[in-house]
Amino acid sequence: MARNPIQSDGCFAVLKAIQANSESAIESLDFSDIVVNKQFDDLHAAVKTTMPNLSIKLGGNSDMFKRTNSKADPMSKIKDYTKRNNLQATELFGKMEEEKSGLVTHDDFERNLMNIGIPMSKEEIQQLINFLDKDKSGMINISVFHKALSS
Repeated sequence: MARNPIQSDGCFAVLKAIQANSESAIESLDFSDIVVNKQFDDLHAAVKTTMPNLSIKLGGNSDMFKRTNSKADPMSKIKDYTKRNNLQATELFGKMEEEKSGLVTHDDFERNLMNIGIPMSKEEIQQLINFLDKDKSGMINISVFHKALSS
């Protein structure tokens, strides 16, 4: 049945008919290239338990086409914040208490980010820290952060 325009409803009807006929001799169904919906998926799961030898080849389900909520990456959020508030990268973290080396710990970086008031989740902050601390030293070079904001 693959490559036929029967759609999910047609696949559902065929599978429902097979389910209703316990003496069915059908061993295999090919629904590849047909996107099926949740209703079909539920029926398929039920039929697998009652007819374990029935092989069904699927082309996909409607979940394949769902959009994921893509959030802006953390660096983009900070760039947007600086733009909205007419700040330069150096002004944003200029207040940060840096050691003479220009390095700050992850905790200090996170604390300062939160104090500035940029709405970011802990996960986003961790993603940003992982991006900025490529050598995994536990320290973030503020000049690298400024460079990343300027690019």
